[in-house]
Amino acid sequence: MRIGLNMSVLGQDRLTGVGLVARDSAEKLIQRYPRDLFVVSGLFPRAARRRIEQWSWLQRRNVIFAPLWLPARIFGDVGNWWQAIGRPRVERLMGSLDVFHQYDWFHLPSRAPQSVTLFDS
Repeated sequence: MRIGLNMSVLGQDRLTGVGLVARDSAEKLIQRYPRDLFVVSGLFPRAARRRIEQWSWLQRRNVIFAPLWLPARIFGDVGNWWQAIGRPRVERLMGSLDVFHQYDWFHLPSRAPQSVTLFDS
């Protein structure tokens, strides 16, 4: 199965509850299902690149990391625009997906069946 994960929430300067839970649950899913292929993507500020690329779970054989690195000044605007317009679909960045899971407050458009982790406030 080819599973897409929107991990844009990991682009925060300092991970808080939502980011930590998203990162840890994605890592556990990837470890638990080594026969499935996980395409990890999302919008990330360029300043977070060094920190994010050091996470060992992104280096596993069953992971394709397909980030969209953006300047910090337009990071939030691009996410809001992408969600509002609904195009392009994430498949242009991630390829064909069997399912697309999202952890973030904005949802990227996809043709694949989707699931979302909701966090209370």
